[in-house]
Amino acid sequence: MLRAETREPLGSNADPSPPAVILPPLSMDLGLLLISVGVVNLWRMRENAS
Repeated sequence: MLRAETREPLGSNADPSPPAVILPPLSMDLGLLLISVGVVNLWRMRENAS
């Protein structure tokens, strides 16, 4: 709650910084998720082909 209260009065100064801090971990998590899904799909295709 304290972070939300500090963001509101700052306005435009605080809005660009949190996404810059939040986006890299989210992008890494999404990338790892996509990679894991691709690996599972490849593994299933190999098992079905043999």
